[in-house]
Amino acid sequence: MLNGLPGRAVIHSRFASLARAILAAGMVPETPPKSRERWIPLEVARACRSFRRRNGYWPSWADVKRRPGELPGTTAMVRCFGGTRSIDIQLGTEAILAGTED
Repeated sequence: MLNGLPGRAVIHSRFASLARAILAAGMVPETPPKSRERWIPLEVARACRSFRRRNGYWPSWADVKRRPGELPGTTAMVRCFGGTRSIDIQLGTEAILAGTED
């Protein structure tokens, strides 16, 4: 028993899962945050351009890994730009934004 709670085996034998035990106790289980919708190419390009303006260089794979949420993930970068090297991101961003007015 930890903090007055029954052990894992007892919870699973009576309720089948911790989430069901929480519901049976009248509490609301914490829900995980929803994942972001898929990045569209224009959003990816704008995020990369904003990064460039703030930092003075184009993001690379390392920046993508260090700044989740600020920059799209590697999957989005590869899908939109064909890679995660700075040159891939720069050329892809410029190509996408060339057709927009901003």
